[in-house]
Amino acid sequence: METMETKTGNKTWMGLARQNMTRAAMLLVMMLTCLTAGAIDLEGLKLWLGETQLTVDNAGNILGQVDAGGNPTASYDPDTHTLTLNNPTITGTHEYSKIYVEFHSKNNLELIIKGSYHMTWPEDGYGLYVDNYIDRSWSSLTFDGDFTFFGEGYGISDGDGDITVQSGTLRATATGTSGCTTYGIRCHDLTVESGVDLIELKGIVALDHNEDGKLTLAEEGKLKLVDGYISGWFGLDLWLGETQLTADNRDDILGDGKASYDPDTHTLTLNNPTISGTHENSKIYVKFNSENNLELNIKGSYHMTEAEADKGLILDQY
Repeated sequence: METMETKTGNKTWMGLARQNMTRAAMLLVMMLTCLTAGAIDLEGLKLWLGETQLTVDNAGNILGQVDAGGNPTASYDPDTHTLTLNNPTITGTHEYSKIYVEFHSKNNLELIIKGSYHMTWPEDGYGLYVDNYIDRSWSSLTFDGDFTFFGEGYGISDGDGDITVQSGTLRATATGTSGCTTYGIRCHDLTVESGVDLIELKGIVALDHNEDGKLTLAEEGKLKLVDGYISGWFGLDLWLGETQLTADNRDDILGDGKASYDPDTHTLTLNNPTISGTHENSKIYVKFNSENNLELNIKGSYHMTEAEADKGLILDQY
């Protein structure tokens, strides 16, 4: 026969069990909250839009904004490594940048930015900055849409990574108000695919010198340079007078059919071109910027006049 003491004991035991289960559930919730909330990595990605950091909690609507159709103005999909922007209002900066990206995992060294975002000048800080903390030899940034970036020192800086412009338009402007060297884009390789309407860059386009960075254009005429030039293409910086060799003009450097460059054989072919102006007080100026390309073959014919005797050919090895 069950006594009052036994009932009381059972109730006490059951009560303690319920309390322990409740505590365990609360502890589990707290642990999950600690794991998913706050400024944590998303597959090794750290990303800020202005002063707001991407987290697991806000990935669906990073800035807490929606457009007229109720769609978030900024969201991130970790499965496709895609940041989608829909003309967001980005407040403040992080590390002086409107969009700031850090890669911290070998499993995630790429970011696709699609949609549209247009900075206006003057804006504080720089445009878009990418820092690769894991694999300094490679990372990937892809633009798919319409974007405009401004910055005092650079419009877009991804010195360790490759940049691909997949479609739409991309404008990156270095305002140069800081008084230092300014860059429209800094990266390793720059690829402009056939679906692009226009890429317009103001400031130097700096491709990685040490690792033989290169520029690839699927179609001629898609790249427009404003008050700037391409530095480090195939590790070679070459000028015929006031005209710089670029990937866009390599088959006809001066536009007269009399000067061309073959990067596969490192050969500059001249057919008595008329070279206007000078660069660094030289008619032909060559600077080697890569250990992988310390050779230039000049073939054909070219004859300076006696009046140009002090403005010949300069080779400069960096």
